[in-house]
Amino acid sequence: VCAAAAAYLELHGGGGTAGPALLIIAGQSALGASLGLAVTGAMISIQNQVAHERRGTATASLQVMRGTAAAIAPVVVGAAYLASIRDQGLPLQPEQFLNQKALTTLDPVAVAAAREGLGVALRALLGPLIACGALTVLAAWLVPRTRPAPGGA
Repeated sequence: VCAAAAAYLELHGGGGTAGPALLIIAGQSALGASLGLAVTGAMISIQNQVAHERRGTATASLQVMRGTAAAIAPVVVGAAYLASIRDQGLPLQPEQFLNQKALTTLDPVAVAAAREGLGVALRALLGPLIACGALTVLAAWLVPRTRPAPGGA
């Protein structure tokens, strides 16, 4: 939410550069804290679902899945974003936005068109990302709640 607000302020002249940056920092901090707390709960939940002598295996499986997802997800989202940008035929290359000093020397009309194109590409990803999140919540909700049998059997 904070990143979206920062992007909106940036695209619509939100007065100054510190505001959007602070919103992004606050949003990322809140996201990190939330995910840290959620991972702890998930770990304990998974450990409670298996016998005591299998907790190491369950914990390792969770860590492998987290690591794999952390490696694959940014690549997939980044590739989809770049494909969406390239399909639009923007007047500027995305790399030209990285050099803020050179950005002031570029054609303002081209910069505005490129910013709009970047926004369109981000909005195109929003629906699929929300759908993935909803499917993840649904899958977690459908997992049967079981307890290990007494005695670890």
